[in-house]
Amino acid sequence: MAELMKQYAGAYSFLDFREKMTKIIQPALQKLPESAVIAENPPSLLLLLETISSHDKLIPLLKHDKSLIEAAFKCISGSTTNRVMDSALKFVHNLLTEGGLYDTEDYNYSMSNTERIGSNLVRENLELLLQQFLERLRSNEGDTSKVSPLASRELSILCRVSVLLADEGTSDEQVADMLASLCNLLMPFLSFHRRISEESQMDVLTTLGSILPRIGDEAAFSHLQSLAKILGPNGSREGIKSLELRQKIICCIGAIAQNDGPMSASLKVVKKALEDLNASDPKHLADWDFDRVLPVLNGLGDEKSSSDNSWFSYCKNTPTAQNGLKVITPLMYSCLHMLYDSDGVLSRGSLKALKCLILIASEQCGTDDAWLWLVERSLMSTIRTGLKNKSDSVRRNFILLLPEVVKRFSSHSSSILCSDLIILVREDNIDLDFFQNITHVQIHRRSRAFTRLRKMLTEDSDSNDCKISSQSLVNIILPLALHPVYESETKKEEAYTLEAIATIGVICKQLPWGKYQGILWNSLVQLSKHEDRERYLIATICSIIDAFHFDVYIEDDSDAQMKLDKSSTNEGKDSIIWNQLNKKFIPKIQSYLMKEVTAHDGKKEKVLRSPVALALTKLFQKLPQSIFDKRFPRVLTIICNTLKGKDSDTRDIARKSLAKIATTVHIRYLADIVRELAMALYEGYRLHVRAATLHSVLLAISATYERLDSTKSSPFDSCVPAMMDIIQQDIFGDASEIKEVEGVKKRLVKEAMGAKSFGSLELISSMILFKPSLHSTHLQLSSIHAIVNPFLERLQDPEVDSKTLSKVKEAMAKIVVGISQNSSSTSEEMLPFVYATVAPYIVTEESFEEYDDMSGSDDEEMKGLEVSRSKPRKKVDKEGASKKNTRKAIVWAPSQLNSANDSKRAHEIKMKDKYELRRVQDGANAPKLTGSSRNESLKSKADLNSPAISCGVAFGLSLLYAHLKRNRSSVNEMMGDPFVKILAICVRQSKDNNAVLLSLKCLQVLLRLDLPSLPMYRKDLSRSILSILSSLSCNTQNEMVQGSFKTLTLLIVTDRTAAIRYLDNEGNDTLTRSEKPDVPKSDDRIGQSLNKGQVQVLVSILQSALTDAEHHNSTFGVIRAITSTKYVSPEYYDLMETIIKMTVQSQKVSMRQQAAKIFLQYLIEYPMGKQRLENHLKQIVLNVQYEYDDGRLSAIELVCTLINKLPLPLLEEYCQLFFLPLVLQLVNDESKKCRESVGVSITALLSRLSISVLQSLYEYAIRWSEDKQNSQLQRMSVQLLGLFLDSRIDFMKKNDRFQNLVNHLSRSLQSEMGAVEHTNVLLAKEWEMVYFCLQTIEKVGNIHKKVLWKDTEMWKTIIKSLVHPHPWVQLVSSRIIFSHLSSCEPNQFSKMIDESASSIILKIPASLFEIARNLCFQLNSEEEHQAQDVTTMAIKNLSWMIQIMHLYPRLCYTDGDSTQLEANESDGEDEDAVTADKKNPCTWLIVRLSNIARKPGRLRREAVFKCFAAFATVCDTDLIRKHLELMIQPLERVLVQSKAHEESLAQGYRGNSYRNSFLKSDGTSITELPTEVLQLLEEKCGTEEFMQAMSLVKSEARDKREARKQRIAAEAVTNPEASAKRKTARQAMKKNSKKRKIDKFKKGRGVFTKKPRHLS
Repeated sequence: MAELMKQYAGAYSFLDFREKMTKIIQPALQKLPESAVIAENPPSLLLLLETISSHDKLIPLLKHDKSLIEAAFKCISGSTTNRVMDSALKFVHNLLTEGGLYDTEDYNYSMSNTERIGSNLVRENLELLLQQFLERLRSNEGDTSKVSPLASRELSILCRVSVLLADEGTSDEQVADMLASLCNLLMPFLSFHRRISEESQMDVLTTLGSILPRIGDEAAFSHLQSLAKILGPNGSREGIKSLELRQKIICCIGAIAQNDGPMSASLKVVKKALEDLNASDPKHLADWDFDRVLPVLNGLGDEKSSSDNSWFSYCKNTPTAQNGLKVITPLMYSCLHMLYDSDGVLSRGSLKALKCLILIASEQCGTDDAWLWLVERSLMSTIRTGLKNKSDSVRRNFILLLPEVVKRFSSHSSSILCSDLIILVREDNIDLDFFQNITHVQIHRRSRAFTRLRKMLTEDSDSNDCKISSQSLVNIILPLALHPVYESETKKEEAYTLEAIATIGVICKQLPWGKYQGILWNSLVQLSKHEDRERYLIATICSIIDAFHFDVYIEDDSDAQMKLDKSSTNEGKDSIIWNQLNKKFIPKIQSYLMKEVTAHDGKKEKVLRSPVALALTKLFQKLPQSIFDKRFPRVLTIICNTLKGKDSDTRDIARKSLAKIATTVHIRYLADIVRELAMALYEGYRLHVRAATLHSVLLAISATYERLDSTKSSPFDSCVPAMMDIIQQDIFGDASEIKEVEGVKKRLVKEAMGAKSFGSLELISSMILFKPSLHSTHLQLSSIHAIVNPFLERLQDPEVDSKTLSKVKEAMAKIVVGISQNSSSTSEEMLPFVYATVAPYIVTEESFEEYDDMSGSDDEEMKGLEVSRSKPRKKVDKEGASKKNTRKAIVWAPSQLNSANDSKRAHEIKMKDKYELRRVQDGANAPKLTGSSRNESLKSKADLNSPAISCGVAFGLSLLYAHLKRNRSSVNEMMGDPFVKILAICVRQSKDNNAVLLSLKCLQVLLRLDLPSLPMYRKDLSRSILSILSSLSCNTQNEMVQGSFKTLTLLIVTDRTAAIRYLDNEGNDTLTRSEKPDVPKSDDRIGQSLNKGQVQVLVSILQSALTDAEHHNSTFGVIRAITSTKYVSPEYYDLMETIIKMTVQSQKVSMRQQAAKIFLQYLIEYPMGKQRLENHLKQIVLNVQYEYDDGRLSAIELVCTLINKLPLPLLEEYCQLFFLPLVLQLVNDESKKCRESVGVSITALLSRLSISVLQSLYEYAIRWSEDKQNSQLQRMSVQLLGLFLDSRIDFMKKNDRFQNLVNHLSRSLQSEMGAVEHTNVLLAKEWEMVYFCLQTIEKVGNIHKKVLWKDTEMWKTIIKSLVHPHPWVQLVSSRIIFSHLSSCEPNQFSKMIDESASSIILKIPASLFEIARNLCFQLNSEEEHQAQDVTTMAIKNLSWMIQIMHLYPRLCYTDGDSTQLEANESDGEDEDAVTADKKNPCTWLIVRLSNIARKPGRLRREAVFKCFAAFATVCDTDLIRKHLELMIQPLERVLVQSKAHEESLAQGYRGNSYRNSFLKSDGTSITELPTEVLQLLEEKCGTEEFMQAMSLVKSEARDKREARKQRIAAEAVTNPEASAKRKTARQAMKKNSKKRKIDKFKKGRGVFTKKPRHLS
């Protein structure tokens, strides 16, 4: 039947069958509602009714039987399925539209019309339909998670039906209740958590708008709060953006005001304000209408309660305060919504309005608690959620609101108001205010805010008195600290993020367990959701775990109780903490110990998370000791198992983790770590890993290890044997053999490279308790014996090979380094240990006899020394020798064994020595490795020069030297004297260079003391050292030669104190003959040490050393020692000739300086004739013209020093010898440093001369200045006159020399500036004369300012020089003008031009304008010509001048004429350039600067922005307000361009040609400075004026942009040729940009273009 009616409804009338159809379907019609509710698909009868309603010809079939409509409407129920509901909704929709005949949006179906049968049928059954809808809405009221696909249609139909009911005009109470219920059910659909479309929201609001006037005042007013919240933010996100939708909400609020009630009048006023506050621009509907919005915001921001548009005015006429405050909540939420505005205008205005609301609430809350309720329940909840916003600018607004609440309500104890945060607010010092710094543009200021907060919380934690409540910490501070964890992207923000993470840890220390565990669990959960933030999230988790501060109560299975805190009141709580840790947190943290990553080969591997392991260990440490002992080994096992892996990066992470853990736990657990390493890593490449890991652990421990008791062994000492086992195995065991096998690829195992065990030896030696005496009092070895014994045992082995010996040497060297750094080593323990180690090898019976023979010939004359030369050796056939004797003769070394004729004899000698070493006479005299009995002589014939013994001796001497070098003051004569004989024997007899060198170094320390046995060995030591120098050919690059020279210096110097000071300062002091009584002048040390012939040999050696070598510190020490004795010989004078050459020819600065000091000492103190002195002085002055800059500079410094030290009569005698060459060098020298040094020398010379001599030199300068033919002489005279001013002001003040000098400088400056050609001034030297004239004028001004005021022509030239192309000239001229202007007071300019005035601004008409114009020219320089110093001086001058321009504008005009402002207004930048007021110089200046900032260029724009900031600092508020728009324009332009640039980068576009203009040299954004300047202007002018100016700037920019687009669009029609050229140029620019990008990409990959043919 339905199909039949649908097909023939238009061609056939079915009205005749109406009664029969009704009768037939009547039984089924009664059961239709019940069957429809339980049916999945719509019943056939319902489909028939839907078909009847779908055609306007069939709808009359429903007119005469009311049951048909009722049955269909009853199908709408809460349990109806979507398919059935769809059919029922179509039935209602068809009736309302008359079967689709009318459009519901265009036709007003609510009007009475007899032809609207369907609408009338709905109207007749309206109550039933609404009841069914209400039933369905109530059934879905609680479930907000699911959104029905028919929800939008249901709401749309309900909206239309509600309009019908509202238009009835009846006042039936039942209808009113039904409408009220409908409002209650529809209102939740507008909430933010309901995900319905904007169209559906409009339908709901339309429904509410028609219903609210019908439900009564009280019921309607109850919905005001809900509608107000919809105008506000959506949690921490922005609320409704659509202005159309917001205006619809306001209409609903107006519908509430239509009810006659006490609130209606106030609500109508609020509705009008809301309409203005949410008004859209007539031309741009998506934009705000600032002309209507800003007045409302400004009114709300007015702090005067009596204002007509203030907060108080909207609610003062309400009968109750509670309801009155509800009236203003829509305004409050609208302001809160505007805080999310991105352009900054509305957000600033709403921020000010909300601050004013907080102020009014704080004033009224004393008499009315409703204001307090408003702030607590509405405002603070929104602020807390706003702090979680991801946008930095939005979050800043809410942060700045918070301190206002805290300050105004600081006397209230409510935790919601966070009054405890008042300690973070500092109105007296903004730099210390937490909220101001945390919102600062500069990242380091934010980091500093967290640092101060963290320190304060740490101090409170230590004193157990936290001033901030846990609620404030969690709700306010913690969200601010968490934002960097999720938002930081750049390297610059890393320090800020880490500081925030540290602050999170300190916050968690103040929290109770409930809040602490919530934060920790949330961080653990977020780790899996934000894998890209893993680094910071892991750090956050570790910081929170480190802050664990709770006592834990543990009850095991046997009811044994262990508790850290013995009180029983909190046992239940502490037990709960342990249960949650054990069952929830610890397993979760352990699951993050390992991370699965993809290796290079694609395989999945597990990598240790080092911070998690460390944090877990720290957590275990804070638990009872039994838990730590139980859980810690498992962590060690996991880490050591990770060390078994083959991936080097994984092993590195595990090794670093183990090292950090070792520093965290107590030192007694080091044994567990070593044992775990030994058990886990025991074969193959893992041996290398084990040694490297042990080194890492020791390295980490050494940074924090502190020995508590210096007299007792620590747990670390007990671990030394176990660690030595690992080290011995690595150096001499299997690991060493694996490394030495040929063909092994060491690079595959990174730990196999190098030898970490030697470093471990050094670290162990530095941390042990150095107390060898424990060996004799304890059964076990002391730590030092446990380290040294294994290596000394290997030296005692006669079969020790060269490889083992080299390893032992390296190991002992590391041990020496470690012991030298050991703080427990004392002289009382060290010196006996060293003597017991070395003496058995050196002090034998043979050495005693030999030394006695040596000492017996002290009085004999030493014959002429000759350089020892070895006889030529015969070549030995190694292969033949090995065939003749297969015994190990290859280890024989002729320099270390006794002389032998052949290899057989050498082998016999070696076997005999081994036998003697092994033979033991008795138990008492048996050789000991260490201990107190080692000083007994060994009855063996071991050779001092054998490799093993040399190694042992070198070890002992190295220990001795390291200790002496570190503890010089603790060694006295009695302790050091026994070593003199040992060292003398080593120097004379040992052939091991290392032993000899160490002996010399030890002697250099011991010779500083008054040793009793030193005179006995002085001469022999000197001769032995001279023999060494003769044999080494005086190569001072050899350390042996340097040591010999230093030791010889101490032996022959007359004043030992001066020699020690010289050697300690590396040649910075001078050795002079002592004049003290205790060192008599007759003490000829050089005669006691060497005879005359030996001294001549020594001088020859020094001459050769100076000629052939480069390292001269020790050589100069000997020369100074000889000089201090005033030794006279021809050879010595020749040596001084070499010294003077070295003052300029040496390549090293230190060598030239020391040579100069020696020659200066020689020149002043040594006896010489006048001719020799004059020759030396001429040579010194001649060196000033040396070829190279470094040598020339040294020569000039020597001349300067000589000028200061020569006696005055002698200096005046040779004055001409110094003066003329220095003056010529001042002009001709091309090096800036040399010219400066020459100037210092001339200044020193002029400052010491008498007036008569100075007058003659001054006459030279005046005569040179008058020579107009020679420009160089004139420039030289100007420089020289400047030096006269620097050195002798007293001379220049006499005889009117100042005025004459100024006149001469004025003439020279005017002449030069007239001849300057600006095109080539930077290439030629025309700028130099101008620069030096200005420099001299500046000096005159600093001394005598009044002299300069008289010459106006000179000042005109100085003003003109501001635009000189050279930056130096610009800078010095700016300094002169600033020095003059800053000395003037503003009240001086109250009078106009006066001849007696002291300021050039009054003397020269319009000079103020000329200076300002020229300074603007400086700021407008090209980017490559921008100079920081010039810009800074220009800003300083303009900042002073704009104040005078504002007070006395006529000073900028010539005779009151302002035409020059018109002529110099702009440079014609473009059509958008700003024009200035023709009669206001301040406006002209700011417009000029604004137009300069329009041009691209980072440095140029920064200069203008800094100038604006300076204006805002020094100028009056009225002046800044008047020109606020002009200042904002360039600032806003940069911000807009930067934002567009960032958006283009986010979209992947990289072709912007101005990309680098938005970045500074350090990579930071250029927007920081404009943002700071805007904030400064806002603080200066006030938020209201700033907002108004900002809105105007934005509107003008938008209008210009649209006009430009329209002009370009019209150009395509009016001027097609120009439009085509524009498009062609744009395409060419894109093509070139793409080409540059491709070339850059190729270069980045290492791809280069093909070589040209002429280069291939």
